[in-house]
Amino acid sequence: MGSEKWRPQAQSRASSGEPAHYGVRVFSEPTESGRRAIRLACSEHPFEGDQVGESEGIPHFVAPQLVEALDNVVIDIEQNLVGTLVLRKR
Repeated sequence: MGSEKWRPQAQSRASSGEPAHYGVRVFSEPTESGRRAIRLACSEHPFEGDQVGESEGIPHFVAPQLVEALDNVVIDIEQNLVGTLVLRKR
């Protein structure tokens, strides 16, 4: 997932109430059904092993287990009632 292809919505981060210097962390975690879900969270610093980049002035941190899977993917956030995360192939 190249930083030039990652287009987060700055207003989504701002609406979370997190400080402007925070970045966005992309990671996965298990769901109740046993599958894995991709999650976004505001983070002041990357976790150990995260791939670090920046897009549109916003730092982003990608968890190591997602780097390869998201290599050819553009991440965007659609503004709606639940803030849907959208993954698109380049």
